[in-house]
Amino acid sequence: MADFFLQNNKEIDFQDLMPHRIHEILLVASPYDAFILEEDGHLTEQILTEYIGMNFNYAPRVTRVSTGQKALNIMTKKKFDLVIVMLRIEDKDPISLGKSIKKEYPKKPVVLLVFDETELKQLPDKISSSSINRTFIWSGDASVFPAIIKYIEDRKNAKQDILERDIRCILVIEDSPRMYSVLLPLIYKEIMYQTKNLINRGLRQSRRLMLLRARPKVLLTQNYETAQKFFKKYKNNTLGIISDVEFLKHGEKVADAGINFAKWVQNIDQSIPILLQSVQIDNKLIAKNLNTEFLHKRSPTLLKDLRNFMNYNFGFGNFIFRLPNKNIVKEASTIDEFIKGIIEIPEESILYHAKSHHFSNWLAARAEFKLASLIRSISVDDFDNGESIRKYILDYLKIEKEEEIENILNYTSSRFNREKSNFFRLSGGSLGGKARGLGFAISMINNSNIKDQFKNITIRVPKCAVIGTDEFDRFMKDNELWEFALSDIDDILLEKRFLKSRLSIDLILKLESFIKENKYPIAVRSSSLLEDSQYQPLAGTYETYMLANNSRSDKNRLNKLINAIKRVYASTFKGEARTLLKGTAHRIEEEKMAVIIQEIVGISYKSKRFYPTFSGVLQSINYYPISYMKRNEGVAYLALGFGKTIADGEKSLRISPKYPKILPQFYSIKSALQNSQNTFYGMSLIKKDRKNKHELNTYSLKEAEIDDTLKWMGSVISKEDNTIKDSLNYKGIRIISFAPILKWKHMPFAELAKKMLSTGKKALGCPIEIEFAVNINADQKPEFCLLQIKPMVLTGLHKQPEKKASDESKIFCSSTVTLGDGKIDHLKDLIIIRPELFDINKTTEIAKEISIFNNKFKKNHQYILAGPGRWGTSDKWLGIPVQWREISQAKTIIEIGLPELSIDPSFGSHFFQNITNMHIAYFTVNPKQKKDILDIEYLKRFEIYKSGKYLKWYKFKNPFSVIVNGSNGQGSIDFPINNKTETMNEEESSGI
Repeated sequence: MADFFLQNNKEIDFQDLMPHRIHEILLVASPYDAFILEEDGHLTEQILTEYIGMNFNYAPRVTRVSTGQKALNIMTKKKFDLVIVMLRIEDKDPISLGKSIKKEYPKKPVVLLVFDETELKQLPDKISSSSINRTFIWSGDASVFPAIIKYIEDRKNAKQDILERDIRCILVIEDSPRMYSVLLPLIYKEIMYQTKNLINRGLRQSRRLMLLRARPKVLLTQNYETAQKFFKKYKNNTLGIISDVEFLKHGEKVADAGINFAKWVQNIDQSIPILLQSVQIDNKLIAKNLNTEFLHKRSPTLLKDLRNFMNYNFGFGNFIFRLPNKNIVKEASTIDEFIKGIIEIPEESILYHAKSHHFSNWLAARAEFKLASLIRSISVDDFDNGESIRKYILDYLKIEKEEEIENILNYTSSRFNREKSNFFRLSGGSLGGKARGLGFAISMINNSNIKDQFKNITIRVPKCAVIGTDEFDRFMKDNELWEFALSDIDDILLEKRFLKSRLSIDLILKLESFIKENKYPIAVRSSSLLEDSQYQPLAGTYETYMLANNSRSDKNRLNKLINAIKRVYASTFKGEARTLLKGTAHRIEEEKMAVIIQEIVGISYKSKRFYPTFSGVLQSINYYPISYMKRNEGVAYLALGFGKTIADGEKSLRISPKYPKILPQFYSIKSALQNSQNTFYGMSLIKKDRKNKHELNTYSLKEAEIDDTLKWMGSVISKEDNTIKDSLNYKGIRIISFAPILKWKHMPFAELAKKMLSTGKKALGCPIEIEFAVNINADQKPEFCLLQIKPMVLTGLHKQPEKKASDESKIFCSSTVTLGDGKIDHLKDLIIIRPELFDINKTTEIAKEISIFNNKFKKNHQYILAGPGRWGTSDKWLGIPVQWREISQAKTIIEIGLPELSIDPSFGSHFFQNITNMHIAYFTVNPKQKKDILDIEYLKRFEIYKSGKYLKWYKFKNPFSVIVNGSNGQGSIDFPINNKTETMNEEESSGI
């Protein structure tokens, strides 16, 4: 998994930036100078405020010594990253000390700090790089210290950060120590101020640090030659230039050096913003003729004017869209507003900003380096007009905005739709299993190339906000619910008590804000600690509530949301969850609940119905491979409307993504009629039409045709010739075949499904299961939304030895389609619904009778359960609608097919997920398959232990022998025999 992310990760790692940092500073100063710095300049406080206040994970530490000799001595014992030398030292002058330090430590930066420029005249020798790297003037503003530190760090990190990591830089040319001692603190202050504004407190810590370390570098030089060297090296990353007019060239002061340098730069790139500064006001006209900005050094508003120049040209602050005459057209503070501005501003404004790299600089200031570089690389001359440039920029902006989505942000008011994230955290603690999977899914999609391969499909994870487990802990404690919830309480009373309890004020305020901002349908989903684990059987156990969320009253919508959250909390302790947890090594007290509030994927139709075009489940392992199919090629379950159809085990379409045209359910017209989905789940946006707590209704295919949805997956059994037509233009019975998508490829679903399975398997390192929903709209790209990804629970799939030939009279059951892998040798009980007693009209009664029999078995006493039709279905006409708790002691289950009730199995439902997770052997006996056997006649030889109205319970002295071959899906159950049976070796077996 690590390789997957290393190979595909597109985001700069903050740890790669600023590898050289100042941690230890040696200050060589007399006691008097040190006192002035500390008491008047607040040296320590200034450094701590600057670094700790900006959330840096380090702050430089200052060690003070009073003499040169002490400085040299301490440097032999301790490593220092920077030495600052004051003028008045008892035993050495600063230049001599600097030379001594450079002799022993040639690369050690040494800075001279003086109180006034006139003090430099007291020095015996000329300052050079052989002794002092740079001289700074302290004029009472303590911010010079952080500026010195950052200046040294920028010089050391420039090459790697700018050239290798695409960080931007500002070139400052100034030879007056007094002037650059004023300029640098101001520039750094403005950079850090703007950076701090960008760092919203909801960002991950890694993203905060990335923005801090990705700030523009400030490269200070005093001469023409070094300035040229810097610009040649970093011209593609230069935000702008701030230059004196008079400075050193070839070692001599040149009055128009800055003007000549500006001309040289403009010959290379006319778009670079340049600010010339001078004490000579006459240079203002020259600067104007050069089309550069000018700053008078003696202006009373110098600092303000410099700040305005930086904000306007370097991308700091809001983006101000202007016309060439500088008139303001629009303003943008976020990327979304920036995109909107690009769409709306006049063509001449596009051309004006594109020529000056304003777009690129503004994006770079927000650490959008890849996007900034792409836009910076364009030349206005390469396009026919401004509209072509607009389209080019918008295309890249939208692609990058989709790709560079933050994983998890802390929710604050008005951020849900404003920030670049699909995932918000409403409270602390664990996200729970399901939410962890969603967070991972966002990373997986963004760090893979799947979007590049399917550019005609929008691939995303729906927006969601997660209430971490801290709120659950507080809710249980503050409302004194633990003792009550852990008692053997009725589910209805349990829920009533939870609904009367209160959530925290902090969460309620956030939910209130959330409700005001989001008026689309939402799902309130469980995300417990153990849920969606590869080894814990809790699929579909806890509650999910679908809310239309369309009331005109914010208060009503908020109350519904709060109650849904409380109901999810209550489901932690309901009977179904208790039963499942008893079958694991976990105690119910260990379970904690997070809650996901997720955007429901769907389309709102004129009929006031809301639902996705289709939903589905992808699984890496196909337990029913036929024809050319192989088990490891995966399987997809598809259904019109919401995925509740699949989760509840109702009729859906099962396909192999590799062979999407092979539909075993539709092998004949009769089978197509029997196996086709004929109803679907949707949400009514009209309150009075909602029929249940989940706010989902069932609708006929006729209603899907009215909504113009059926055309994407419908076919017709023609009345004229009794054949299947892949068009709704014919009269006849409508069926769900997905032919327009699978056969005619209106959407490359099968290819996308294969890619999703391979990408997910590579990322998780194991077979996976993905839940998804798809919206298809004729006017837009199809939208594939990943709703959930989790490891697919496997039962080992170790190849078992071939079963030895035996007398077939001893075989009770043999099946070519099984679920599981391994051997079970401890089951001495069989409960069977005798086929001759089965009545499809009585399946609900049969389920109740099964529950009564099941309750007679203790925890470690298990049995074989056999009966006609589909087990665990919510549709009583397809089989026995049992809940998991009603068959919790069954270790092997047999699904008996009858000639009049030949039902396609559905291993995509939550019921069958729990069958798998609990390592239960599942046999399907198909009367049309010659190799499938169920020897009811031989069973009649044995005495019935107990009888019910529909059930027979057989108890044997010796155990059955249950064998399932996971590699080929074949399995058999032998009748108990009097011979001694081999005991199952639990450690060697994969455990079914």
